[in-house]
Amino acid sequence: MLRSGQREDLARTVHQALHPQKVLLCLLVHCVLPESVAQRTEHGCQLHSHEVAGLSRDGDVILGGIFPLHDDVDIQKITFTVQPAPISCQRFRSPNYRALQAMVFAIEEINANPNILPNITIGFQIYDSCRIMQRSLEGTLWILAGTNEPIPNFCCQKKLHLTGVIGDAGSSGSVVMARVLGLYRLPQTSYVSSSPILSDRNQFPSFFRTIPSDIFQSQGLAEILIHFGWTWVGLLAEDNDYGQLAATLLKKELEKAGACIAFSENIILSRSDRNALHIIRVIQSSTANVIVVICSDAGLSPLIEEITKHKVTGKVWIASEGWSISTTLSIERFSNILTGTIGFATRSEEIPGFVEHLNRVHPSRYAPDIFAQKLWEEVFGCQWMDQKQLMDVLDNRSKVCTGKENLELPFIGYNDGTRFRGPYNVYIAVYANAWALHSLISSKITLLNGFQEDILDFKPWQLLHYVKNVRFKNRAGTALFFSQTGEVPAQYDVVNWHRTPNGGLQSTRIGTYDSTVPQGQRLIINTSAIQWPSGKTHTDYVTILPKIHIGSIRPFKDLVGRERLTTWEVAGVGTLGTLFRNGLHTPCKQLQTNYGLPVGHFLAYAIAG
Repeated sequence: MLRSGQREDLARTVHQALHPQKVLLCLLVHCVLPESVAQRTEHGCQLHSHEVAGLSRDGDVILGGIFPLHDDVDIQKITFTVQPAPISCQRFRSPNYRALQAMVFAIEEINANPNILPNITIGFQIYDSCRIMQRSLEGTLWILAGTNEPIPNFCCQKKLHLTGVIGDAGSSGSVVMARVLGLYRLPQTSYVSSSPILSDRNQFPSFFRTIPSDIFQSQGLAEILIHFGWTWVGLLAEDNDYGQLAATLLKKELEKAGACIAFSENIILSRSDRNALHIIRVIQSSTANVIVVICSDAGLSPLIEEITKHKVTGKVWIASEGWSISTTLSIERFSNILTGTIGFATRSEEIPGFVEHLNRVHPSRYAPDIFAQKLWEEVFGCQWMDQKQLMDVLDNRSKVCTGKENLELPFIGYNDGTRFRGPYNVYIAVYANAWALHSLISSKITLLNGFQEDILDFKPWQLLHYVKNVRFKNRAGTALFFSQTGEVPAQYDVVNWHRTPNGGLQSTRIGTYDSTVPQGQRLIINTSAIQWPSGKTHTDYVTILPKIHIGSIRPFKDLVGRERLTTWEVAGVGTLGTLFRNGLHTPCKQLQTNYGLPVGHFLAYAIAG
């Protein structure tokens, strides 16, 4: 249990994490009570909180998991006069269910392996965050409490050996979780959260991730743009920690490289249309032909729907890892817009046996799995019905789920091995936690000289030490470990979206980016493997820069310092001071003070040449 001062820190941390969401105040009022009060249920004091539903399996130790299995929620109006109703989650996401199953698969694999944690069974508690911070916090408290009610600072099981938590996906959700879990020094490992703020060990002492920080992605995206000579680009970013921090980093990298941002707009996640009409007007009025988008696929999907309706074509889209391999967006309906997309994707490797595991998922086989039926409805477009509902559905001629549907059919895409980057990150996160626990228990056995009665009696901070220093190899022989800031080495695949024979889109690997090698050798791209929109080439998307104000004239440089003397920012009418034509700022001769635009263009290019 936490002491009273620590309990106050917990309440303050939770409040700061979710301050924009008023419903948290209700949670604090009802749940954050002194220990003596909360335990006096026999005197009529009861905690009024909703029961939380998740996926659980017993074990000697428990690993928690938070996954955004739904993309949206019904927004409720909070009146502060009655207890808020449970949040209703909408739009089930089969790709995120695959990530959940990667956790289940890894745990089952470890439990069957006598070489890791012998005679110890790992169980799990997995919760759906629905991609909102309130649910991320609720799931964290549910896992910590070990009961169906999310009660802060209380463990309702006598022996709950919790070894850590996997999740959340989004950076904002992970921040909320990390502020609470950090108080306990309980290891948390995210598989997708890439916000640079999470590298701060003072704020997040027990946070780890199996994805690199966006610092490296921003450097790589800037290198791709300069590699192709795209120095006049648009930028779209979702309005949360992930999008805004990554956009700021990218702007700095482009500025260092000498490139310019034609426009920068936010994708507003709280709006159902994502501010689409305004963004479309900006894109259509801009001369930029290349647009960088830092967003999740769930956040981007409504915007691409509108862009498709307005037929905004002829652009090259640069994808962050949040949507670079999206199954939601790589469909025939969007192929005219997104063919030729280039993006960063986290490195992944094959998980032997995982496809077969996915194919075995069935609502009847996994009876406790409350999400399997939702998977069925989302993948096959059918509905599970009781007898009364069945009669109504038959009248409406809707499709009814029978349980005989086949997940192995190729058009389903559910078990497509090329889409397993997220699941792979989950898989190695589970193994990192397990190997750390294995090392801790091995050291305890050594100290106890074989006496094993108390080997599972450990504190979270003791396990945290071993997670920080864990080092193991996957089946392919790749060494995996965490840096001092709690992340894996930054290595990415560069992917390109090709149109398939059936009209859909397929992300194809065309290169790599490795931050562990010297500058100038990090980016490798096979340009001949790129499929461009409408059969064009990368030079067709280089924009002649528009007129700008005096004082902003400078040549562009690529990332290894060579001047791109063919591209200049050219002034309009006015006084032109000194032109610089190289990195040493060698001055050129003074030009006459007042001249027309055509003459100005001629003189500027003449000096450059």
